[in-house]
Amino acid sequence: MAALAVACSKLCSFSTFGARSALIMTNLVFSIKFVGLTIRLLSSTQQNSRKVDKSLLSRLRKETGFGFAKCMEGLQASNNDYDTALTWLKAEAEKQGWEKAAKLQGRAAAEGLVGVLVDGNFGAMVEVNCETDFVARNELFVDLVSNVANTAMAKRKKIVDQNQKINTFAGEFEHLREVIPEHKLRNEEVQNSGETVAETVARTIGKLGENIKISKVVTMTTEVSNVIGSYTHGPFVKSVAGCSLGKYGGLVALRPKDSTTSLNSVQQLANKVAQHVVGMNPKVIAQDGSGKNDSALDGETSDVLLEQEYLLDDSLTVKDFLEKEGVEVVDFVRYECGTQ
Repeated sequence: MAALAVACSKLCSFSTFGARSALIMTNLVFSIKFVGLTIRLLSSTQQNSRKVDKSLLSRLRKETGFGFAKCMEGLQASNNDYDTALTWLKAEAEKQGWEKAAKLQGRAAAEGLVGVLVDGNFGAMVEVNCETDFVARNELFVDLVSNVANTAMAKRKKIVDQNQKINTFAGEFEHLREVIPEHKLRNEEVQNSGETVAETVARTIGKLGENIKISKVVTMTTEVSNVIGSYTHGPFVKSVAGCSLGKYGGLVALRPKDSTTSLNSVQQLANKVAQHVVGMNPKVIAQDGSGKNDSALDGETSDVLLEQEYLLDDSLTVKDFLEKEGVEVVDFVRYECGTQ
């Protein structure tokens, strides 16, 4: 009986020791976790309390279009190094843009702008769409349209330069019009940006939060004795980096009949004919002899450019006007935003 009592006493002592040990271990683990949490909180507080240069913050917001909090986060992460913060924000914008683009790609985008660019005997015209007129007027979207047009122009010039170097155009080059599918432009680099067209579109989507798509791209290249004119029209018309933007756009290539004619004067004529093209929406330059282009029946306006009344002087047809000025139309293209 006495032996049983001793055994029970030892068991109780062992259990008490175990319980105390468990309690000590629990307290130790809690203390370690608490200290770790405190360190993390202090680290986070120190990082968030890092002072941000207000002038850099203002500049970053203005140049990137990001919100106050995001720009501050970028400057804190870069320790107020502007270039590093800018790189960080661009990466964030691209990441957010690709994610948003995937989510928004099925949404209708019928608003937007047409951008028209002319440089010597080169011309480019693009249509970029968004969801609302409000976004179409945003500076970020306007810059995007201008960048797409300038990239298309640069691509065309590069191709022509390469072909001339290998003599592809020797003796036969007069005028070329090229429709560029979006997938052939998306990987082209936007000048002075370090980004491709696709990356620039994604970044803009990330900032503006709407579906954005490049719908149409066309370029013109004409011989140096010809002239390309342009015109844009609409409630919102603006010029950025040489690119004229509006809801409607037109490109026209003219050839002077007399080689001594001033190209500056032909340029003015080309711009006027482009204005007519935008306003009157012709479909073809001249009759093809089949009668298919003749819609001037029952008082309807002809779809044939040369047969239309000249927009700026209804006493003349376009043909009369061109003959009077000693020029002829080589080619024209018209875009209307939101239409096929």
